[in-house]
Amino acid sequence: MHIYSRNHISLDGKWRFAPDPMGRCRQQEWWKNTRSSGGVFPAWDIEGLMEIDVPSAWNTICPELYFYEGCGVYIKDFNVDARALDDGKEVFLCF
Repeated sequence: MHIYSRNHISLDGKWRFAPDPMGRCRQQEWWKNTRSSGGVFPAWDIEGLMEIDVPSAWNTICPELYFYEGCGVYIKDFNVDARALDDGKEVFLCF
């Protein structure tokens, strides 16, 4: 997808991240639940997540994850201009 000829915003910068070795995020559908600060699994407690720069590779930032080869959870809040949805337009998130 060629985004540079379209209106776009960069999401580079600070993101929250946690490894998810058991794939719990997808299994438990965390994105459907409200965030809480007292979550049982620290990956859903936003304060329990590591802050990392994106783009990057987690195993080069955190020595404990150097050999980790699994899923991860990324969280970033951002705003989309409501006018981007005028006239039935679509918004795409590209990685």
